[in-house]
Parts: sequence; C-alpha cells; structure tokens
Amino acid sequence: MKTHYSKRYKKRITELESQVEMYSRVAIEAEKSSRLNLILFKDEQRKRQVLKAELQSQRSINAELQAKSCLWKREGKNLHAELKKMEELSDAYTVLQKRVKTLEKKLNIRKGTEDPYGINTSSSKKVNKKNSTAKNIAKRGGAKIGHKGYGRKDFDIDDADKVKHNETPPADTCCENPDLHAAGTINHAVYNFIPMKLERVMNVNTRYRCANCQSDLFSPTEDTLPGAKFSNAAGALSITECYFHNATIGSVAERFGINKGTLINMAHKYGELFQPLFEQIISEMRKCIFLHADETGWTMDGKRAYTWLFANDDFKVFLFRESRGSKVPKSVLGEEELMLILITDRYCGYSPLLVQRQLCFVHLLRDVEKLKLEFPDDKQVAKFCHDLILEIIKAIQLQGLNYERKQYLREARKIKKTIMKICQASSNDPGVQGIQDIFRLKEQQLFHWVENPEIPCENNYAERGLRPVVISRKLSFGCQSERGMQTREILMTILHTAKCRGYNPAEFLEKALDILTKNPKADLKHLIFPDENSDRQNNYTAA
Repeated sequence: MKTHYSKRYKKRITELESQVEMYSRVAIEAEKSSRLNLILFKDEQRKRQVLKAELQSQRSINAELQAKSCLWKREGKNLHAELKKMEELSDAYTVLQKRVKTLEKKLNIRKGTEDPYGINTSSSKKVNKKNSTAKNIAKRGGAKIGHKGYGRKDFDIDDADKVKHNETPPADTCCENPDLHAAGTINHAVYNFIPMKLERVMNVNTRYRCANCQSDLFSPTEDTLPGAKFSNAAGALSITECYFHNATIGSVAERFGINKGTLINMAHKYGELFQPLFEQIISEMRKCIFLHADETGWTMDGKRAYTWLFANDDFKVFLFRESRGSKVPKSVLGEEELMLILITDRYCGYSPLLVQRQLCFVHLLRDVEKLKLEFPDDKQVAKFCHDLILEIIKAIQLQGLNYERKQYLREARKIKKTIMKICQASSNDPGVQGIQDIFRLKEQQLFHWVENPEIPCENNYAERGLRPVVISRKLSFGCQSERGMQTREILMTILHTAKCRGYNPAEFLEKALDILTKNPKADLKHLIFPDENSDRQNNYTAA
C-alpha cells in the first residue's frame, strides 16, 4: 500500500530538520572552534611577532658580536705582532747601543777628554798621561803672566848675506828746529825672503861645420837636457816639490808659471831616464839585514789602487800598483830565499815571500787594548791584558834605552820569557785564547829582536813613511794612469832614498840630470852609492 505523499514529505521534513539541527550544532561548534582558533592564531601571531623581534634583536647582537670578534681578532694579531716587534726592538736596541759606541769612535765624536786617536794615540798626543799628577793636569799652556820672554837671537854682521847702509834722516823730529848729523850706527838684523821665479835664458850655441864632410855640429846647452824647455835646476826643483814635498802638480805649475801638461811630460821623461837607477836601488836593497814594509790605499783614475813601501834608514822604495796581492812584494824581493828580516803587520800578502818575518808589536798592543775595552768587567780578560800590555810596552821601549849588548840581550830574553809564560797559561775566554794563539803559533816570527838589537820589534818606521803619501792622495786624488803611477814610484823612490843617504833631494836630482845631459847612458849607481864599504853601508848590508 502506497504511503501518502504528505507523510513522505513530513518524514522528509523531519529528517531535514534533524539534519538542519545537526548541521546547526556542527556550525555552532565550528564557529566556537573557529573563534578559539582565531584567538589562538592571534596569540601565536603576537608570539611570532615577539619572537621575530627577538630574532631580529639577536641577529643584530650576533652581527655586532661577529664584528667585534673580527676586530678583536685583528687587534690580537696586531698586538701579537707589536709584542714580537717590541722584543725585536729590544734586542736591536741592545745591539745598536754597542754599535753607536763603535760609530762614535769612528766618527771621532768626543767630549774633549778623550785621546785624539783612541787606542792608537801616541803618548805625546794624549790629553793626560796616566802618570800625570793633578797639579800638572791643572796647568795651562803658554808663558806665565807677566813673563817678558827671552827675546830673539840676531845674527852678526859677518854672518849677513848682504849689508845695507841706510843714511836717510828719520821722519820723526826730536825738537822744533832739529840739527842732525851722523854720530855712529846701530845694527838691525832682518831676514828677507827672495821670491822664486823662472829666469828666461837664451842660449846662443855656436854652429861648427866639418871641413871634411860638411856636417853641422852645435855647441851643447849646458845644464839642460837635449831639447828640454827647462834647465836641470828648474826641472829638479819642480819635480822635487811634486814628488818629495807632496805638492800637487797643479799648484806647482801655478806657482812656477809652468804649463801643467809640460810639467807632467817632464816627470814622465825623468821617470824613463831614472828607470835603471830605480832598479839598481831595488837590487841593492835586497842585501839589507832588515826592511820595514807596509801598504795603504791609493787611487788610479778613480779606481782602487795601493801604495807599498819597503824602507829602512838607507832605502825607501815606493810602489804604486793596482794589486794588494803577494805578487807586488815578490816583484821587489824576488822569489829566491833572502837573508833578510821583513818587519810587517800580520797581513797574509807577505807570507809567500822567502824571507824571515818580524811581526809588529804595536799592532799586537792595539789588539790587546781593544780586547780590554770590549770586556771591561771580565776579571780574567783584564788580568791577562794588563800583564801582557806591560810586557809588550817594555819590548817596544827596549831598543830606545841604549843598553850595552849584553844587558840588552838579558832584558830582551827576560821579556820574551814573561810574554810566553802569560800566553802559555790556560784560559777559557775566546778573546784571550785568540791573542795567546798568535804568540804560540807564530813565535818564530815575533822575537827576532831578542837576539839582534838592530832589529826593531815594531813597524812604526813604515807607517810614518806612508803618512805623506796619504796626505798626497787626499790632496791630489791619486794618479790618472798606470804610467803616472810608474813615474811616481820611480821619482819618489830616488828622491826619498837620496834623502835617506844624506843628500839634498833637489840638488841630487839636478846633479844626476847634469850627468845624464853629458852622457845619456851614464851609470848613476856611483852617485847614490859612492862607497860600498862605508861604515853606514856595513851596518845595514849583509856581508
């Protein structure tokens, strides 16, 4: 049976109403849930904003900390570098303090109380000697205040080169109407200097003609080399000024009115003429008992060169060479064994020579004094240096005491024994050991003076002989060519050797030129070695 449609509709309406209620309840619950979720969402949104703000703040803090960390890291590296640099500077400061003291000595920075040449100052140049009393130190130089002096010593009329009679009345008057008449004389000794100047001399030489061969011959010009512009006297004087008195060629040319090139050519010409005599001097020098030798700097056309000196009381041989090697002394003393003692410093350039060597005690004294100054607080060094310095000074002064031979030998052997005792003693200091080794290993080269009073134990003679060369180098800046150096060594050797043998250098050179004028091939050996058997020659020449 079919249901009435109204019932179906009612049933459907009831179902729909129940569904509507159900959906309403669901909607209400959903609305409540939505509101709750909205509240929660807003809470979460607020929390998120807060956290976002905190995150941003933390990020900024983190960035700031990272920046500070980088800065601190850089500062740490800089501080570490500065600390390391400070340590290096501290070490460098200590080294530089020592260096400054050394440079102050080299630069001659002084307070006024130091010796002018440091440990190399001779006793005569010391500001105050060790044994000076307080009274003597306080003294000042010069004459006493109010002292009238002793006056000057005049020469007698018999010793005068020229006598002038002055009769001119005095300009000063003694009264209003003076009536003067000669009543005697009074002598006034005066020294007058005659300026040196060149004299122009015209030589009129006679021409001779041979009747047989019709050749023309001329009278020679006396006292002048053939074709020379200047006489032997003028040439000898100008060359002596340059190569003995160390005046520069330019200054001599200006003073004498000579062209500079002419003077240089004259020197070269004389050097060629005296080359044989130069070689003879070297040959004779090899026969000596002893020689002093030393070398110093020179310049040749702006380049480094060297001056060598071999000398004693009878000879002075100068060499100007580009080398400082042993080939230079070999060229003088040869390569054969000589019965000769060569007094030098410890430079190894003399070692290959077949001669005996005497090492200079003054150089050793400087080394010991330098060691003493480097370690002033070391008692062992101070004691060693004090004892050795006393003995070295005794050795240096011994030759000047003029002892008889027996007394000299006794004192010399005593000094040697004491020196070797000091140097044989044991020591832990490297500086002391270095000085001791010199005496231990080179004993055969240190004590020739002990058995022969004529042999000096120092090389001061050679060092003093080179001082004028050093001054000449500073004034003239050396030579311009090898030929100039060769000319200088020939002329200086001849002039200085002539002076050693008692001749006036200019007069000797003039006399030698006069001989060569008459005979260009003349042997000049007899001029400088007139008597081979003289007492002086025997004193310095081996039999």
